[in-house]
Amino acid sequence: MSWYLTISPATGYTDLVDTLHVTKFLASFPELQQIGPISFESRSGHPAVRIILAKANNNGGYAIDGSFTPEINIIELICPYSNNTAWYESLACRIADFLGWTAREEMEDRQVWPNLSLNPDCLRQPVILSVRLQDELMKHFMIAVLMLLVAIDAGAHSEENKCSTLSAEWSVPCYCGDELSNLEITLPRGLRVDAVCGLSGSQGWVDLHKEKVSLDHYDEHGNMPQGYIYLSGQITLTGSISMEPNSEYLSFRTSYCNMPQEPAFLSEFCSFRLDSHAVNSDTIYKKLGRPRSFYEKEIQCWSEKVTLKIIDPFVILEDSCKGGTYPGNIVVLKKTKPVFWKCEQ
Repeated sequence: MSWYLTISPATGYTDLVDTLHVTKFLASFPELQQIGPISFESRSGHPAVRIILAKANNNGGYAIDGSFTPEINIIELICPYSNNTAWYESLACRIADFLGWTAREEMEDRQVWPNLSLNPDCLRQPVILSVRLQDELMKHFMIAVLMLLVAIDAGAHSEENKCSTLSAEWSVPCYCGDELSNLEITLPRGLRVDAVCGLSGSQGWVDLHKEKVSLDHYDEHGNMPQGYIYLSGQITLTGSISMEPNSEYLSFRTSYCNMPQEPAFLSEFCSFRLDSHAVNSDTIYKKLGRPRSFYEKEIQCWSEKVTLKIIDPFVILEDSCKGGTYPGNIVVLKKTKPVFWKCEQ
């Protein structure tokens, strides 16, 4: 499992910077090595990290295929879980300070840079160590690397097990981890794809081992592939939540309803289904403090503006009553006074 540090302009994603300006700066870091036109990783002897440069849309979502892009507005540090968070945050604050951007840890909604409580020593370049101390540190680094490799290998097996479990559950082919490299998909900032199951198009099942597939574009008939998309991470959205007559679930409509037609997949975040597929619906009603069902006598329908933290959403891409986007969990951050009216059955 990994956690992410996101570096981006404080003024929004309309501000772009020359990619070569950034890659030249990152190449000067003794602890980093460039592994692609827009990607870096740590050198041997340093904590493992992967750095990706990208050009995001106005919502912070982006898709990359490894090819060079002349301008960027977002940098992601992909960090394995470990106790050495200070090393990663130090790396992020040096990059953010150079660009005049901010650095955030999205899962905890925490700003890393600028941060007055952060030790300013994080901006200093590494000092030259004695040969003896270097040898001692190298021993510890090698032990840490071996432990990390074991953890990464365990994570890979975990992904395989997850895909096997999901494939058995749905009785369809599922893809996880590196198997998703042929999938083009733009996501809201803070979300990542964990698994894709049962992906199909007009020609039948899609084999992501052999075929490139885009969920960002509709075909000539206005359709996109169907399947089950498992996401991890969290996003905070403000919108209108309501219980309508003749509806079996709560609906949460967001600003993504006003997005352009493409990237197509972002339209799935226009409306969330807050029924019992992913989160127990009774729990949601309890968090909102609202009546459970309008089928009960004299119960009213209602609507209100809320701000929700959506965690680990799950998307069903299909033309059926089950199709839609479901939260894995929600946190109610803010809610207004609801508007009630009598439901007509």
